[in-house]
Amino acid sequence: MPREPSKTYYHECDVDPAGMICLRASNETLIDVINVATRRRVALHETIYSFGGERLALSDDTRHFVAASWGNSAGGGVACYDTESGERIWWRRDLKAVQQLRFEPLTGGWFVARDRGGTHVIDRMTGADICRLRGERYFLGTDSRVGLIVGSRKEIQAVDPRSGERRFAIRPPLMYEWIDGKTPGGYDNRLLAAMHEDPRYECRPTNDLNPVAGSVHHGLALVSTVGGPLLCFDLASRTLRWTLQPASGSHFVVLGAAKDGRRVWAVARRYSVGNGPNVWEVCAASGELVSARDMPAIGTEGSICRDDEVFISGNGLVYLQSGEVEEFEE
Repeated sequence: MPREPSKTYYHECDVDPAGMICLRASNETLIDVINVATRRRVALHETIYSFGGERLALSDDTRHFVAASWGNSAGGGVACYDTESGERIWWRRDLKAVQQLRFEPLTGGWFVARDRGGTHVIDRMTGADICRLRGERYFLGTDSRVGLIVGSRKEIQAVDPRSGERRFAIRPPLMYEWIDGKTPGGYDNRLLAAMHEDPRYECRPTNDLNPVAGSVHHGLALVSTVGGPLLCFDLASRTLRWTLQPASGSHFVVLGAAKDGRRVWAVARRYSVGNGPNVWEVCAASGELVSARDMPAIGTEGSICRDDEVFISGNGLVYLQSGEVEEFEE
């Protein structure tokens, strides 16, 4: 009998913009292909995927996907597959230490960020480099007017995904950290700012950004940082529009926006049970909180698809804005 993925834990998922197909990865090499409308599995493929980072991405037309591995029994690198058949189209073993994969719509290729060795935009069907960016970059999204939007340690950047040319950069506001650079869970940026003024604590200001989640919608770039606020940058004016601090002991890990661009959705990862609400609805123009609610079983990896209609969690649950929760069927 063919192997089945773990039923107890799914690490990450990716969904196409129309919310038709969901790829779901466990801590093994198996990838589930799920029809979102029926909630049923339509395929199960063996890949090189390995747990850790964001190592799974689906094309916007759902025909192809890429999976990556730091290195396991299947081998490391990045490989591209046919979504329906599971046939491997290409495999670049030289792309080691991958931390993030995303579909890049402006070129129709793939975004590959590595822990060592820089960042690549590569061709969808051949895997060949389209361009390379120096250093590790975090994919935030794309904007047809300004290009590929990425985050680095110090700033967000607008980049031409075909040439790698940097068009402009925006620096974040002042953040805070412990003197040794290690901020324990439960200490957010607001608390650290207050502690910085108290001589009993060793906190210092820093301009480090280090994004852990991002999204680009209607000319706005949303960036979340560990222990820090959600930052909203206006790409036209190249300024910070607003910030939103999550509940203490949490940070936002999944971001999305409504089709009309008037609302932003943010899902928070809580360091422990009881650290406030984890699903936030925010006014995109002002950052004003519209609603915040608690969904106890929600996973901390997932995708918001069909605009704000559906949130698909990495644990295989489907959350509807009506408040209903459904589950994928094997």
